[in-house]
Amino acid sequence: MEFTKKDIDHITNHGLTTEEVNRQIEILKSGMKFVELLRPATINNGIIELNDDKKFYYKNKFEKDQYFYTITKFVPASGAATRMFKALYQYLDNFDKDYPSTKGLEWFFDNIKKFAFFEDLENVLATQGYNYEQVIEEKKFDLIVHLVLDKEGLNLQAKPKALLPFHKYTYGYRTALEEHIVEGIHYAKDNNGVNIHFTISPEHEQMFNELLNRILDSYKKQYDTEINITYSFQKPSTDTVALYKDSLELVRDEMNNIIFRPGGHGALIENLNDLNEEIIFIKNIDNVVPDNRKDDTIEYKKILGGLLMDVVEQVQSFLIMLEDANLSEMDLDEMLNYCKNEWQQPIDDYIFSLDKMEKIDYLFSLLNRPIRIAGMVKNTGAPGGGPFIINDENGDESLQIIESAQVNINDSSQKNIWDSSTHFNPVDIVCYPYNYMGEKFNLLDYIMEDTYFISDKSFKGKEILALEHPGLWNGAMGYWLTIFVDVPLTTFNPVKELKDLLNEGHCS
Repeated sequence: MEFTKKDIDHITNHGLTTEEVNRQIEILKSGMKFVELLRPATINNGIIELNDDKKFYYKNKFEKDQYFYTITKFVPASGAATRMFKALYQYLDNFDKDYPSTKGLEWFFDNIKKFAFFEDLENVLATQGYNYEQVIEEKKFDLIVHLVLDKEGLNLQAKPKALLPFHKYTYGYRTALEEHIVEGIHYAKDNNGVNIHFTISPEHEQMFNELLNRILDSYKKQYDTEINITYSFQKPSTDTVALYKDSLELVRDEMNNIIFRPGGHGALIENLNDLNEEIIFIKNIDNVVPDNRKDDTIEYKKILGGLLMDVVEQVQSFLIMLEDANLSEMDLDEMLNYCKNEWQQPIDDYIFSLDKMEKIDYLFSLLNRPIRIAGMVKNTGAPGGGPFIINDENGDESLQIIESAQVNINDSSQKNIWDSSTHFNPVDIVCYPYNYMGEKFNLLDYIMEDTYFISDKSFKGKEILALEHPGLWNGAMGYWLTIFVDVPLTTFNPVKELKDLLNEGHCS
């Protein structure tokens, strides 16, 4: 479409180009493209199952070799906690002051003393001349909920999930951010100390700084290690436009300026690309547990890290041999079988019938990419993505993490494949973004661009179509060398709703 000078200035000031905006408009008009599932990735058919000997080997390898690498932990932490408190807001909307009750929020009031924020809540009540038992006796249940949520009280609704009190300890509580620091001390560590990178929202930066200024020195002293915390923001240039659903016209504000919306977590591939460490662990902000439950998580982080080191060494060795090209047919078939059997790469049978140079080209293309090892847990029916095998744009079978929104569930064959998935994506990833010559890949070159998301949203009462970039662990890593590994369900303890903090993994 044609843009006015005002539009062009607005687009440019946002770090975008008119070409990119037009590309986004065309995507929104043409609609979302579904992926074509071939089959779910399962044990020994796309997912590695490690025996005890291999677990022991990879864990020891990580502990032995970690100081030969630069290492960091990458935690997307820009999200607000709005969804966590949905049930509390619904309760307030339906609260009847004439007939006050805990109906609809019994789980909250029955367990409120288990929440890490309870002591802070008691302190706020005291400043208002109350104690908790008195408020409950007087049936001022709505006051409790307001004080948890609102700025007159704990103001939890205004805080990012990273800064919410997650776990209660004898001396107080830890936020999700603090749990990531303590967890990271055990594996996200190199010769420079413990390194953790959080992506945050600019409006939350002061809150992050205030917490870190208050607690970081004590953790450094307690664990006798340097702790390096860095931030980055989602780049405005990764924002996207939206269209009104009925007219397919650009959504604009009262000043007729084009409205740009955050482009989803896939935009963070830019932030990941800016990191220079060799080994990068990726984990969601809400998937942390208290100290008495950390052992499995730490052990499997080391196992995945050691496996990555082993894969990197083998990949580099293969690529050096492939570049030399002084290989026999038998050598090449052994490489193909190694990739297929050891790393569960879905290599089509026809590849084995290619001629020597075609096999070399195929293997070089397969291996000369950024590498990610992704843990997968058994599917328990939780909403979210999982590991599948699809055809990429070259027609080759490819391991991918796919979300339900990417699948045409109305197609019975696709729904059957989706429903037959045995594993779930907990976002338990460790990456290596360098090539065999020690040069850093440009991760933006390995995005599967067609795996964008289009979702129905509303703006001022009107339905709009919103665009999100290919997800960070979905299409944004679509052309990486991907290896899936079975990991135990004990390593997956997400907190999507406040009630989740009462689950066994979070509450003693």
